[in-house]
Amino acid sequence: MGNATQFTKYPLNLGKAKFNYSSDALKVALSNTLPTATTNELLTDITQITAANGYASGGNAVPNVSWTQHAAYSVTDLMVDAADNKKVTSVTHTFAGYEVGTYLTVTAGSGWRVGTYLITAVSGGAASLDSSPAATSTTGGSASHKAACELAGDAVVFTASGGSIGPFQYSVVYDSTTGYLIAYWDYGTPVTVTDGNTFTVKPSGLATAGTILNS
Repeated sequence: MGNATQFTKYPLNLGKAKFNYSSDALKVALSNTLPTATTNELLTDITQITAANGYASGGNAVPNVSWTQHAAYSVTDLMVDAADNKKVTSVTHTFAGYEVGTYLTVTAGSGWRVGTYLITAVSGGAASLDSSPAATSTTGGSASHKAACELAGDAVVFTASGGSIGPFQYSVVYDSTTGYLIAYWDYGTPVTVTDGNTFTVKPSGLATAGTILNS
């Protein structure tokens, strides 16, 4: 599963205090209709799949929701992987899942291309970027990363019972206390969960817990 697509109105509604992550509950709803990220604002704007066979209207709750602010940081020991010129590591900073979808700014270093790079994936403490900042095995890069807020939660499981759930292509995470939308995932093709089987919505593609959204 790829990165979540944030609804355009989410930051505005966050600023209007439509979300209280210390007390509000989050849920994931399923849809087979592409959400309109630029205009959809509330769950009522989403066309959910039929509530039947283990899928309840409104979807299932996200367990263990957390909201964390991560401090800004800078490094002077950035190194490009020996085999992949888009992958970087640092001895002084371990890249983490919350950084996926945020930006790393390369500021200096011999052989380094100064600029801002999208972090597309993180694995084993290494970050994959949207383009190469330097040749393979280049060392001594200086880079910075702004402070980031991370919305995280555990995986959400849907179990089909008495028939199939779906088809659906999109899972939508929202604040079930207020009804306001946060983000959605697109699976590329419609999914049908047959009787007795399960489908797991995995934040950041992780089997248990992970980042839902960062900003």
